[in-house]
Amino acid sequence: MTMPDDVDEVRPAQAVTSERAVLAAAMWNEDAYRAAARVLSDGDWYWGIHADLWKVMRSLDEARAKIEPASVGSRAVKLGRDHSDAVMALATGPYSHDAASVSYHCGLIIEAATARALRQTLVRAIAEHDQPTTPEPVAHAEGIIAKLRVVQRMQSSDVTEVDVLDFVRRKRHDTEYVIPGLLARKNRIILTAPEGYGKSTLLRQIACCAAGGLHPFRAEGIPPVRVLVLDAENPEEINQDEYTKLLDTLDQIGHLPKPGMLILEQLGPTNLLDPREAAARYAQIERVKPDLILIGPIYQLHEDNPNDEGPARKLAGVLDRMRAISGAALVTEAHTPHSDGPHGNLLRPFGASLWKRWPEFGYCLHPVPFDGKPTAEERHIQQVMRESLFTPWRGPRAQREWPKRLSAGRRLPWEEA
Repeated sequence: MTMPDDVDEVRPAQAVTSERAVLAAAMWNEDAYRAAARVLSDGDWYWGIHADLWKVMRSLDEARAKIEPASVGSRAVKLGRDHSDAVMALATGPYSHDAASVSYHCGLIIEAATARALRQTLVRAIAEHDQPTTPEPVAHAEGIIAKLRVVQRMQSSDVTEVDVLDFVRRKRHDTEYVIPGLLARKNRIILTAPEGYGKSTLLRQIACCAAGGLHPFRAEGIPPVRVLVLDAENPEEINQDEYTKLLDTLDQIGHLPKPGMLILEQLGPTNLLDPREAAARYAQIERVKPDLILIGPIYQLHEDNPNDEGPARKLAGVLDRMRAISGAALVTEAHTPHSDGPHGNLLRPFGASLWKRWPEFGYCLHPVPFDGKPTAEERHIQQVMRESLFTPWRGPRAQREWPKRLSAGRRLPWEEA
């Protein structure tokens, strides 16, 4: 076999040499073919004749026919003289038929294919940039980055599909909690409450306690986690006062977060649908590597109509990518719709209906309704204790231990009633 004429591609010599080694071994050794089939795809082959012979082997395997020089050669003849000559050279050449060597050569084939795809992506990106119809530069850059991520993933040859019987028999790993009993990694929760009822205070408490190694609602120690708070609403002076109170309390009881465990970014109203702002947040999460992200409220995270499903879907995609970067659990907040009753009977988030379906958990903090006309004593207890229901407004996707009632605490603002 001679080298193909178009040798100006990336790493062609090594690619062709390794492709020959893999094809030759696969024709003589079924274990070698199986090892290659687990990691190689049709698009990984550099030389077209090699790609065609690989497809011949796959078709034989799918037909449950034996893969050997005779069967491969009989089909290669139909593809042309060059293909049949290639089979003869592979069958009689000085190649190892050891399955162990196949893994090494498969790695080199994938490496060469990745290098070619990288170059093709960059060349195409430069060509698109020079066109008069080039989109907005930052959006164009985001598109290039997304394509490069696809190329990057070519290096990963892990098989993700699994037989269901194997799946159900697989040893189940313990849930990796960020806050034991409440939030596991990549879990999402939306907290709602009537306007001004204390949900921002509740989120600050969750952030401080998680970073300081204290259960948010009970006097129980937990493993501390790194927390990133992206506050899109509260003014600096309010945050400074509220965090000072919380951290003073945690300091007194021995759970003050260590430096670097609780990071606050005062975003103010922002537009995460702007690729530049979203990219800044992605970079921040890659740098901080939080275990828990608190962000919101939702209506301050984009500038479109909060009732429209399209912007909500895009924002949900941004939030999902944020949590995926570091495997973080994500907590956000939303207002409830204007209530049609005296006790805030509408618990779900205000705005697009997507937010009712998106999170794993959705809870509303709202006043405890009175049965009949409340007495003066009941009104006094409600005012002083601020006892509140913590009610799910969507069916949880997993069993958790969220409290059913919260009240004004002796040390923390909200404690389990």
